[in-house]
Amino acid sequence: MTITIDGAGRVVIPKKLRERLNLTEGASLECELKDDSIQLKLAESHCRLTTKNGILVAQGDIQNSATIDVVKVINNQRNQRTEINS
Repeated sequence: MTITIDGAGRVVIPKKLRERLNLTEGASLECELKDDSIQLKLAESHCRLTTKNGILVAQGDIQNSATIDVVKVINNQRNQRTEINS
């Protein structure tokens, strides 16, 4: 898979890869130079929310996470379910 760097130095991670890793807006990645390649991996020190069996689950370092407003995300999920069931 080939991706292109834009004028600001940004790259887009393809949707299939984002979905497979549950990467959402605001996700933190670690970037490391290894020989002649760039390695991106999920930052372990941050919390991320995923859905398992229809239930929202927080994963990672929840106590030291400042990347996700958990209450806001849960309220949004509840509101979406209410709209669907109405």
